This record gives sequence, structure tokens and C-alpha cells, in this order.
Amino acid sequence: MERSQPPRISGSAGVTLLELMLWVLLLTLAVQLLALPLRVHADSLVLRGVREELAALLHRARMEARVTGEARVLLEEGSDPVLLVPVPESPTHRDSSAYSPDPSGATAMHVRPTGIVGLLDRGVRLEIAGERGTAEIAYGPLGVATFSPATVVLRRGEAEAQLVISGYGRLRR
Repeated sequence: MERSQPPRISGSAGVTLLELMLWVLLLTLAVQLLALPLRVHADSLVLRGVREELAALLHRARMEARVTGEARVLLEEGSDPVLLVPVPESPTHRDSSAYSPDPSGATAMHVRPTGIVGLLDRGVRLEIAGERGTAEIAYGPLGVATFSPATVVLRRGEAEAQLVISGYGRLRR
């Protein structure tokens, strides 16, 4: 007894390996094209978070200056992290163990910062617009800074966020 074969649909014998590879290539390209804008958006969200943390640190320094009389924030390009440094009230109140002699003969102060914003672990670069590479913002007892205005630029990938610090220590995002 002979077996009959199932009827064949004309013109279609299945999917070849070449066709399958072409579909995989097209899907990969489509995903790549969609992922690029999402990556830039994710970078901008990270920068917004870092900018708000930096603004909160500056606000905290202002409040600490009102309580303790002075507070300083150190911003330096290419360094990590941004620090809120405590300032002792007077030389008589300083702890002698916090100081160590510098080879140049000056006295160097080693203090533990009270506030920190990490940047490099999130892939963020800090740049200060203009010629200077560092900025030290010192807030006085009224919570007002005496500082030449600066624009802090935060970059990650293609995204960028700015924080403008006025001469009195006020912020504009």
C-alpha cells in the first residue's frame, strides 16, 4: 500500500537560514535605534538626580553656616566626591589630632566631611565653566556666601545638566 504525501502549498517550502538571519538582523537594528534615545534619557535622569543632590548639599551648607558660623563646599573638576567640609570655630577649639605637619612647614588639616555627593561611581563628570578648575564656596554666619558666580556643568554621555551658583550662594537649576 502506498502512502499519499500531504499536499504541498505552491511556492513555499519553509524558511531558509538566510531569511531567518535577515529577520534577526532587522530586529537588532530596530532595537538599537530605539535604545539610543532611551539611553540619553536615562543619562539625563541620572544627571537630574546628581544635580538635586548637589543643590541639597549646598542648601545644607547654608543651614550649617547659620548654626555653626561657617561652612565650606569644595568643588573640583575631575575629582570625586563633592565635599561639605566642617570648619572649626576657632584655633583654640581645634583638635590637635586633626592636624598633621606638611613637609613644606605648613599645617594641614585632615577633617572628615559632613556631606558627600559621589559623582564618578555614576559616570558623571563635573566641570566648572570658565578658567578655574576648583571652587570653594564659603557660607558665612547669615547663610550668605561670598563667592564669584559659577556655572557647574554635569555631564554623562551625551546628556548635560547645569547648576548656576550666584555670588551669594543662591542656586538656579
